[in-house]
Amino acid sequence: MDAQGFECNIVNGIGATLAKKIGQVKFEVSRNHLNNHGCLDLLSKFRTLGYTIYHEDLSTKIETGEHDQFTRMTELIAKRDN
Repeated sequence: MDAQGFECNIVNGIGATLAKKIGQVKFEVSRNHLNNHGCLDLLSKFRTLGYTIYHEDLSTKIETGEHDQFTRMTELIAKRDN
């Protein structure tokens, strides 16, 4: 998902019922785009829906924090573990 900062709007629209049917979402984190659109809690939104956040290769979990920990555009994956 590459929504140029509107990712929070998309995740808000998913809701809990649909999230249970979507096992994995690959998305782009760009601090500038997200900040410009007031999307300051994207990773928390995914976590609230039952997703675990990973780096793109699924090798490392991102357990805490938000997009501001990334200094450049980064590809991440939100994955449901159940």
